[in-house]
Amino acid sequence: ADHWNYLPAIALLVGAAWTAVWLWQRYGSRTGTGLGIAMVVTLLLSVQSWRHTHGYRDMETFYRTILEKNSNSWLALNNLGRLEGEQGRLDSAMTLLEEAIRHREDDPEPHTNYAAVLARAGREDEGAAHLRSAIPRFAEPAAGYFALGNYFAALDRWGEAVQTYEEALRMNPTVARIEYNLGVSLIRMNRQREAIAHFESALRLQAEYPEAEQAWGLALLSLGEAVAAIPHLERAVEGAPRRPDARVTLAVALANVGRFAESIEHLERTIELNPAYPEAYLRLAEVLLLVGRDREAEAARAQGIQLRE
Repeated sequence: ADHWNYLPAIALLVGAAWTAVWLWQRYGSRTGTGLGIAMVVTLLLSVQSWRHTHGYRDMETFYRTILEKNSNSWLALNNLGRLEGEQGRLDSAMTLLEEAIRHREDDPEPHTNYAAVLARAGREDEGAAHLRSAIPRFAEPAAGYFALGNYFAALDRWGEAVQTYEEALRMNPTVARIEYNLGVSLIRMNRQREAIAHFESALRLQAEYPEAEQAWGLALLSLGEAVAAIPHLERAVEGAPRRPDARVTLAVALANVGRFAESIEHLERTIELNPAYPEAYLRLAEVLLLVGRDREAEAARAQGIQLRE
């Protein structure tokens, strides 16, 4: 929302500058009147600018300011309702989102946000039913089932998530993200072999997909197949070199096959790129112990524990 601050400020400052020039030219240095008037005008414009920009100091204030001027703005109602829900003000969130739905019933976004707030209020089944009833409002049914699958996944209801993603895939088998989310849900149910098939499908649909490569590697690693996991994890790191979890998972796989120097190198690189990521320090401590570097291992472990706290 920065442009809501900068643009009005620029206009007011330009206006103040031209006013000052005109007054100085008109009255000149013969008296202090021109300069004094210019200073007063500049001050008044500055106050007006502050009053304007104060309404946009954060997103919540931004949306409330919009609603003060247009109480029927469904987008402001929707976004403010979502923020209220995230901050735990659930009754207010529901009221705002119900109003957003009243103004924009055919848009799936306020329905999705409303279901999420119902879940936060402990009304998970009601939220699921509401979102299911909103599926016809999505651009295509597969998108609606995908959103419902995400709803179940966020609640750790993995069986229902799997069933819903499968329904989405039946309706549209060309979306890599559905394949990926289905695979992740299957991993959470310890169905790694089935998950791998879906990661493979996701990568056929979208060749450059670091998350799918990482998930495939992680599934293989959990099956004790570290050698097979390494190429997938290497591609995941190549595709997303700054993601700490991908590089740490690769380091674990390398350590599992005795490639300790490479493992340490990746963990140290992770710390260099993400110095506040505790898992990298803790994994580094484990590998350092394996190669007899006990003092360094203890220091890394202490740092990891401190960051976790």
